[in-house]
Amino acid sequence: MAKKLKPSEDYDNIFNRILEQCTVSNITVSELIDMCGLSRSVMTAWKKGNINPKALSMICKRLNVSMEYIADGETPPPDVPKNNDIRLINARENEFLRLFRTISEEEQLKLMGRLELLSELAETEENAV
Repeated sequence: MAKKLKPSEDYDNIFNRILEQCTVSNITVSELIDMCGLSRSVMTAWKKGNINPKALSMICKRLNVSMEYIADGETPPPDVPKNNDIRLINARENEFLRLFRTISEEEQLKLMGRLELLSELAETEENAV
């Protein structure tokens, strides 16, 4: 298993802010790269601050943060989500929602039913422990 990257003086400030926002969103940089459909080799360039605008735009959308914040660090990042605050979503939830919106209403309803069953099973398992 690869070690989790943490902000470092050896990295460009932009990359450090990406790492911080990945932590807030509870994902790794590798997961972020996969979500954006980018090659893993881009991480080396990112560490040096070489991020093309198109990739930066995708990163910011996935992390739910402004390009200005990632670029300059002055615009405040979004609030850190709280456990029960469903108004703020992380990158994984954002990706789920994006995919959910691509399927038909009938398939959405089926999926909702399955999710409800999974939730009930999880609650049952928690109560059994």
